[in-house]
Amino acid sequence: MEMRQLLQVMEVYKAHSIGKAAENLFVSQPTLTVSIRRLEDELGEPLFVRSRSGTEATEFGRRFVQYIAPLCEQFHMLDTVVNDIKRRSNKELTLSVPPSKVFCKIYGALLKKHRGSAVNSRLKECFTHAALEDIENGRSEIAVVSVTSGEKPLFSHILKVKGIEYTELFCASPVVGVRRGHPLSGRDSLTLDDLRSYPRLIYSEGTDSAMFEDALDMSGSMDRLYVNSRAALEELVLETDAFTVTTLPLEAHVERGENTVRLIPLDGTDVQVHVGWIRRAGAMLGQLAEEYVKTLEEMLIK
Repeated sequence: MEMRQLLQVMEVYKAHSIGKAAENLFVSQPTLTVSIRRLEDELGEPLFVRSRSGTEATEFGRRFVQYIAPLCEQFHMLDTVVNDIKRRSNKELTLSVPPSKVFCKIYGALLKKHRGSAVNSRLKECFTHAALEDIENGRSEIAVVSVTSGEKPLFSHILKVKGIEYTELFCASPVVGVRRGHPLSGRDSLTLDDLRSYPRLIYSEGTDSAMFEDALDMSGSMDRLYVNSRAALEELVLETDAFTVTTLPLEAHVERGENTVRLIPLDGTDVQVHVGWIRRAGAMLGQLAEEYVKTLEEMLIK
């Protein structure tokens, strides 16, 4: 009994046709017929019978297929396993992260550490929806995601459905970012009412809701300025009286000079943001991904 024969049995069972199965397996029909017959001789029982509707499994054949199906499925997963092993042994890293300097800072330090060792890497800034798709479709090995407390139950359900594993880094309250010299920059804390007369800067991908966009009740005449560039958002915060909403544990790890942003706690809201990293469930991480996650945890888990 050979693995090749088991895969052939599964294909005939699914196709209900020797001819169609042979076509799918890229072998001739006589070759496939002989191979199946040899297996039947070895087993001492027929696996298939011909009928007007095609080739159907016998009772023995159906029971046999039930036993070999998990084995065949594992065999088909070997390509994924091999790619994971290659990634672990090669200097490759693909990741999706929210728009925050801390993730780029870690990424840059990692590239500097492995400079000259043929690193092949890609970093993409995006929100949670796009990050989930990147992990699901294999475009990113790992991703950092952030969801508000109200989104967490649906997010957990989506993770389960998509077969994605989540590890939380921290949970924190939102903070307001304003330029030093802003009329509110001297305050120790702020409320939503304090912000209503100032424009709000929102980082948005257009197709994906921005962080805190729906969670915070900021209705009214407030100007909303949407940008899809982190550099543009930071520049506009520094040059105008606009504010942005972020999370302190992310931004606190990035050095800031005298003329940069001041972060002020936002009071009067029960909104929390959960930040963690994701990967395909059971996937092995490559060397660079493991180092990136380790640095994340060292910086952000307190």
